Amino acid sequence: MVRGADKIVIRDGGNLCCSNPDAEEALFEITNKAEIAEFNGMFRFKSQSPGCMCCGYPGIDWWRGGERIAVSAIHHGYELRIDGKNFDWVFSRDSRQRILRWMQNHCGEDFRRGIPRKMECLDCRQTIVRETWDWPATHDERAPTMDALRAVFKQKGKDFPSCPSGGEYTLTFDKESGAWVYCSFHHDE
Repeated sequence: MVRGADKIVIRDGGNLCCSNPDAEEALFEITNKAEIAEFNGMFRFKSQSPGCMCCGYPGIDWWRGGERIAVSAIHHGYELRIDGKNFDWVFSRDSRQRILRWMQNHCGEDFRRGIPRKMECLDCRQTIVRETWDWPATHDERAPTMDALRAVFKQKGKDFPSCPSGGEYTLTFDKESGAWVYCSFHHDE
């Protein structure tokens, strides 16, 4: 299916069910013919699986002549799902180890967690917002500041959430809509 591919893009997304490959950040791109062959050579499968219901992460797309020929995603670090197929291909143990090691070395991430950085960032921001929900009940009526929230997390023995892409968080707060946390990297949320 991917024979003759001249580009591979590993992206911060999953399969088409909940992703837009054209709008997602490319984590790594391969265009060298030898590197494409080496990358494809890591994929060895031991069986097929009906798969899970998630969209997978990261997305991997193969291209030929400027056209995307396969949209896929790794699922839980164990399987590869290609859109349009009715099953997942389960990696052999050696293949899984090689692929995950390659992803760590080239994309700087452990993809076994199975969540796009954009979604992880949103989850981190929502965690900060949830901490503001009880603010008036436990503090004075002034709106919380980011520094005050950091102190609350520290008091609870928890790390303050941060953007996995390195973005900076800012907090806004109003009495009508409550708290909002914005990210300088994932600014479209």
